[in-house]
Amino acid sequence: MNPSLGTALFNGLMWFTQQRIKAALNTRQAVQIDALGIGPTRGGVRDTLTLFDENAVLFACAGPALADALRGFDWRTLFVTARAAWGTCCEARVFGHALLEKLVVPYKTCTEHAWIVDVPADYFSFDDAARRPLLDSRVTDRILTEPLDSLAFAPLPVLGVPGWWDANGSPGFYDDASVFRPGRRTR
Repeated sequence: MNPSLGTALFNGLMWFTQQRIKAALNTRQAVQIDALGIGPTRGGVRDTLTLFDENAVLFACAGPALADALRGFDWRTLFVTARAAWGTCCEARVFGHALLEKLVVPYKTCTEHAWIVDVPADYFSFDDAARRPLLDSRVTDRILTEPLDSLAFAPLPVLGVPGWWDANGSPGFYDDASVFRPGRRTR
């Protein structure tokens, strides 16, 4: 696939599936440009918005323990011990169009930037048609109102998500420290 064609296709798909989030990203970018102009660098807020647009995954979570495991680089808890929680207490939804392009030919070290979204426990009893607008609304509100910083993201090795890669069915898959790094625990 032609890289620029793939980027345009995946970016367009996100406009169809998460319109409010895409519009909020563009609105916030425009506000930053109006306030600061266009210079040799984008600045922290615009960098964060670009990172979100290109490489984010929405990590919907109905409890602090799994979000804490993600933030704390506790891969064993997140992917092995709490494996049954995926789909019932947490889920990952790819948003970034460049990440989608990378996943055309996936590789083990592919890491995304997870944006943690708190959801009610009953969220996981909803079908996709009900989940999508709830996420769209919550994420949009945060993008438009909260201070934005790239430290708001937690790295998430995408092929570690249960069910996304056959090899991760074995607990030994997560022993690869070049992928499942200990991280910066002080974040």
